[in-house]
Amino acid sequence: WMDALFYYYRGIQQKPNNLIVNLQLAKTLLNLNEYNDAIDILDNIKNIYFNNYDIYYNLSICYFKLSQFDLAIERINQAILLNAESAEAYFHLGLCYNNKNTYKQSLESFKKAIKINPYNGMAHFELAKIYQLILKNDLAITHYNIANKTIDNSDLNYKLGNLYYEN
Repeated sequence: WMDALFYYYRGIQQKPNNLIVNLQLAKTLLNLNEYNDAIDILDNIKNIYFNNYDIYYNLSICYFKLSQFDLAIERINQAILLNAESAEAYFHLGLCYNNKNTYKQSLESFKKAIKINPYNGMAHFELAKIYQLILKNDLAITHYNIANKTIDNSDLNYKLGNLYYEN
């Protein structure tokens, strides 16, 4: 990541408003857990490329990592307005709502993510956890089983085992 950071920084010096270089630099900073620096870069290019899905999606990721869930939700909603068929955006929106304990919105977001991409195992897993929380165990088991086909998660196996035991 540090090598990438160096070369992207050099690219920025040559073309300061280049969208691709700025996005890649911000993503590199995100991977280095430098969320505030990534936010600064994304905010700067957002004013130039104000209709770019990737800018808003990555801003939302940064705010999510900083536990600023209201800002994360605001930015991911802007990203969804630019690309309403993004399963990853709806999944991320569901995670944001989960962290705010607003499970109804989270439930709807995960359902939308699954509607767009039925093979999103993590969305099925998160949806199953909500169903388990609201005592809809049959739906929870169904979604845990679907998730179990695409992801390997010990927590999933534990929760599914507990549900089978309880039922």
